[in-house]
Amino acid sequence: MKQAVLLGIGCNVQPAIQIPKILNALVTRFEAVWLSSLVMTKPVGVENAADFCNGVLYFYSDLSEEALNVWCKQLELKIGRTPQDCKSKQIADLDLLWCGDSQQVLNPSEIIKESYYLQPAQEVLALVGQLAPEGDIKTTANYIIEVLQVLGPNGGNVGNKATVL
Repeated sequence: MKQAVLLGIGCNVQPAIQIPKILNALVTRFEAVWLSSLVMTKPVGVENAADFCNGVLYFYSDLSEEALNVWCKQLELKIGRTPQDCKSKQIADLDLLWCGDSQQVLNPSEIIKESYYLQPAQEVLALVGQLAPEGDIKTTANYIIEVLQVLGPNGGNVGNKATVL
């Protein structure tokens, strides 16, 4: 049985190159994938680091939560992350934010701890119709610097708004 997944992605080393690698791998493995806008944010809790590109994806997976975590860590390594990478240098960072019933509506502020994932999660949940009414938070998102567009799996630009890949 497939479960719904919310996955946070991030990168602060050549995000215009690395993020498309992440997206291509996810679309290849999970087929239907919904993507929030990709936002450039200031690092949180890390000094002397480049700005991060963050986004949230929603998709269905036949993997257990544990197996999905393993798959994500393997993808990070495949893209170029090394165990020696410090928090200030993230070539690929995949964070499993939530797994569960595909019919469940969600309030991002109740399930996500990282502030930089809240607005993207709200966008993608609204796109797939799974955003709880109380989850429609009006964020000032003062941590967002800009929106980044990258080349998507179908060859067109993605990242400027929530979309289906």
